[in-house]
Amino acid sequence: MNLFFLLALGPTLARPAPTIGTTAPDSGWDVSPPVSFPIAFVDVTVVPMTADTVLPHYTVIVDRDRIIAVGPRDRLVVPRGAQIIDGHGRFLLPGLADMHVHLSDTLALEMLLANGVTTARDLDGTPQLLDWRQSIAAGQREGPELIVAAPIIYGTGKDTDSAAARARTDVASDAQIGYDLIKVYGGLSRTEMVAVGAEARRHHLPVVGHLPVRVGLAASIRAGLIEVAHAEELYTEFVPGYDRDHPPDNPVALKLVADSVPRAAEILHAGGARLVPTLVELSTVDQMMRSPAVLLAQASSAYLPVLDRAAIQAGTERHQSLARRTPAFLTFISHLLDLSKAVTRDSYLAGVPIVMGTDAGITGVVPGFTVHDELGNLVALGLPPYAALRTATVNATLDAPDGKSFGTIEVGKRADLLLVDGNPLVNVAAVRTVAGVMRRGRWYPRDAVRHMLAQVLDFTRAESSFVSTIRAIGVDRAVQRWKTNPRVGSAGLPVREKTFVMLGNALLGDGRTVDAVAAFRLAASAAPRSPRPLRGLADALVASGDTTHAVAAYRHALELDPTSSDARQALTRIGHP
Repeated sequence: MNLFFLLALGPTLARPAPTIGTTAPDSGWDVSPPVSFPIAFVDVTVVPMTADTVLPHYTVIVDRDRIIAVGPRDRLVVPRGAQIIDGHGRFLLPGLADMHVHLSDTLALEMLLANGVTTARDLDGTPQLLDWRQSIAAGQREGPELIVAAPIIYGTGKDTDSAAARARTDVASDAQIGYDLIKVYGGLSRTEMVAVGAEARRHHLPVVGHLPVRVGLAASIRAGLIEVAHAEELYTEFVPGYDRDHPPDNPVALKLVADSVPRAAEILHAGGARLVPTLVELSTVDQMMRSPAVLLAQASSAYLPVLDRAAIQAGTERHQSLARRTPAFLTFISHLLDLSKAVTRDSYLAGVPIVMGTDAGITGVVPGFTVHDELGNLVALGLPPYAALRTATVNATLDAPDGKSFGTIEVGKRADLLLVDGNPLVNVAAVRTVAGVMRRGRWYPRDAVRHMLAQVLDFTRAESSFVSTIRAIGVDRAVQRWKTNPRVGSAGLPVREKTFVMLGNALLGDGRTVDAVAAFRLAASAAPRSPRPLRGLADALVASGDTTHAVAAYRHALELDPTSSDARQALTRIGHP
């Protein structure tokens, strides 16, 4: 956030911001380029993912960020001075990919990496994520290779020339900014979908996302949609006027959908499209509503942001609230989960490429750990372990930038590798037994991985304590108390964007406007290139009567995300279009 902008927002924001804990803990090691000497995995069983096979007693040699040799241990000479990693009894496979995440802090980057996820694709990008993409690629930040979609294009739902022009402008702007792909949502009209597809082709950007309800599956694919972001989206193909928040309870309609599953798979296959099922997301929602205590008791739930955990525990998460207001919703979600499983299974059998994605980052879905969960979900549907692993390796390379450089263990491929204690082709759960992760030639042994996760837990506990203090005595007094705590030292404040945006909204709802403004300011300091805290900050400033500085915040949010209809509409409401 530049000085001019801080001054424009007045004394509420212009005062020096407290030190923020960089939104992630210090990992405990230097962020530096890969070592200059080769690294050799010796006597390891390679799972190359070029075929459903393993290669026992092999050696894999890495030099800087590339694989330079793969061969039998007794035929391959390890270069003098190479670092040796003993692979005896262990299995080496390509690093995994999660092609549907929503990242708002660098803690998630470390959780992904610690679970063997070396490539991640965010499907609602911000300039903040573009910065992370660049710093990770330059070796200045820990994390998986990032692929960043443009901010979601929601559309107007209108079949007008002006709507199509707006869609083309948004795509052209996203291409110029440097996003890797376009994501669409379910509200686009046919005219808008065609415009998005045509403009994206002009800029060589793939289009993925939700299924536009008014357009339909076949027509969306013809317009340029190459990947459906959730298996549940195919429900919209067969139930006119589908709205997940107001589900139908007509048994005839539900049976119609179930009977149409094979046709959906056929349309995907005929159009050359792919499917990202995100079964783990929907199963998390189902469990959240039925047995939240069981969900929170899972070991991975300890890594959830504090206010995510609090919402689930209190039963106030959005889906939980819907289930209380609409009893049919609980039954509907269970049906939708069954339908999603059927669509995924039939699509796989029809030859549709299935791609790994978890929706990690939304409430309840923990980055990294849920990739392992989703692999288990796919095997439970009947996919062989090799086919399940392909979703997170080979299939993830389809239409990815630099897609030919990862996904298999071959000479010349990027040195993104996962070392595990068991054979994942026999039991896919072996991917959980992480013995070490390599990311672009940088090696993280088991102890480093455990340390990484421990640091995330420490940060999460500190965040919980800080939020509790804020609720009790207010932001300014909590900050002062935290800064004078001798146990904290120079670590800074435990602030991450998502938690403090949620906190700001909660404080605003409680009528604590001054604290809400301060909470959003902390979120904006933690994520200075994300528009989300700025939109919340502007809303809080409006509530406080400070329209002048609210306008400045909305406009800065629009600079970061020129496609933001929320900011545009808010400016119109307060008389500054």
